[in-house]
Amino acid sequence: MSGIEGFVDALNRDDRLSLARNVLFAVSLGLLVFGLVLVLGGDRRAAAPESLWLWLPGWVIALVWLVLLAFLGASRWLLNSYTIIGVGQARGLVTLLILVCLCWPLHSLVAGSLSFALAANGATFLLTAVAMLFVWQSSRDAAYLLVPLMAWLVFISIIILAAMGQT
Repeated sequence: MSGIEGFVDALNRDDRLSLARNVLFAVSLGLLVFGLVLVLGGDRRAAAPESLWLWLPGWVIALVWLVLLAFLGASRWLLNSYTIIGVGQARGLVTLLILVCLCWPLHSLVAGSLSFALAANGATFLLTAVAMLFVWQSSRDAAYLLVPLMAWLVFISIIILAAMGQT
């Protein structure tokens, strides 16, 4: 078994250690991506108060995303205890959702286009809704952990829409 196969197998187990691995893996990637963006000054737009009303500092946004990534890791782990048809697809969609959420600072904090950020938020919201439908069929508890992500995406989209109206 290769190193990647062993790592994936460790993530797909149904034990508490696997829960820690799933959550720590998602949060560690989030720390790496958001930390890099913040260190390189990717939240410059957020520092301009006239650009967005109620825009939060970059470190607050990063903290919220780290919590959301922890929820996604826990949701992925909850799916490990099921062997029903479709659970592999649901787990794969949650994994994809984790990767897409890691790209969020690249299109929202760094990119200069509010319309691009809004479109990317919309695409992430649609992916979350599709993932929730698949996850719901396997585990309602795992699906409930996706709700905060949907709420955050709606909140940020409202802020972006308001900023687009100001420009």
